[in-house]
Amino acid sequence: MQITDIKSFLDAKVAQYNRPNFIANDPISIPHQFSLKQDIEIAAFFAAILAWGQRKTIINKCNELLARMDNQPYQFMLHHSDQDLKSLLGFKHRTFNDTDLLYFVAFFKQHYQQSNSLETAFIPQSLIYRTDYLSVEEVTSGYELTSSTCYTSDLVVADFTIEKALNHFRSYFFSLPDFPRRAIKHISSPTQKSTCKRLNMFLRWMVRKDNGADLAIGSRYVKGVNVVNWPMGRVLMSYFASMYVRIITGINIQDATAGFKCYSRKVLETIPMEKIKFVGYAFQIEMKFTAIKYGFNVVEVPIIFTDRTEGTSKMSTRIFREAFLGVIQMKISSWFRNYSRKSDVGSPKSGV
Repeated sequence: MQITDIKSFLDAKVAQYNRPNFIANDPISIPHQFSLKQDIEIAAFFAAILAWGQRKTIINKCNELLARMDNQPYQFMLHHSDQDLKSLLGFKHRTFNDTDLLYFVAFFKQHYQQSNSLETAFIPQSLIYRTDYLSVEEVTSGYELTSSTCYTSDLVVADFTIEKALNHFRSYFFSLPDFPRRAIKHISSPTQKSTCKRLNMFLRWMVRKDNGADLAIGSRYVKGVNVVNWPMGRVLMSYFASMYVRIITGINIQDATAGFKCYSRKVLETIPMEKIKFVGYAFQIEMKFTAIKYGFNVVEVPIIFTDRTEGTSKMSTRIFREAFLGVIQMKISSWFRNYSRKSDVGSPKSGV
């Protein structure tokens, strides 16, 4: 296969998978649940390490694990008690069990007490290490035990490569005393002739920086229910309306009826406005659904919504009925529409 053929193949795969629609059903959805950098790092690391088997099972096990940490992995790593650790007992995914998990937690606690990012764990630095944390081979081979406030020069002088980073990480990860030998198989390195697929996937997740959102939604429900001064009946109607939309259309938007949003120019230029049929709730839903069908990047940003202090709601029985029936009509109509953008002709498209 020629280089140009490989590039064409990879470009096609990027077009197929590097889109928001793919996130919800992939382990990458796990770090997407968090906004704090350290939470993202820890969640992504476990998602990558546990990435064995069917994606649905992987996602379920990751959610189970994070729930055992009260969905605050960074705080759990830093401040857990012995009693808290009991909540991790019994966790198992394929060959990864609670013995492995408890050591991973011990490592994260030790690391985050020294550094505010997991990034530093992959960069060979001139840090101070306890000699009893190092293996005999590392001590006798002259492992550098000096400190430095800046490691930029280390990367240049040492001819820094991803291979060295992965080898360093494995050595550092198992530097705590009395690490369980069975856990070694879960962290690979090039030294073991491994391709390190899971660690490389984790690193790719951490460094990738795609373009920003094409449609940003101020979401009331992406982080729980963040509504102030709304009657309970209105809250329930709004919340379950979004759930109904997700079930019927398949779009992974927590606040499908949100009116606080920002479109990029290219979204509005692409969507044929003459084909937008609805108003009110249904209009909000149809615009989001159509943007996703065209493959645009839709991102929900958590907000706290406070009820109006002036004016009255335009909600009516007619608008509610239009939204309820319109969602079904919209989904059926989408089966017979072409959502290819002019610039995407020839690229594979994924449906919803």
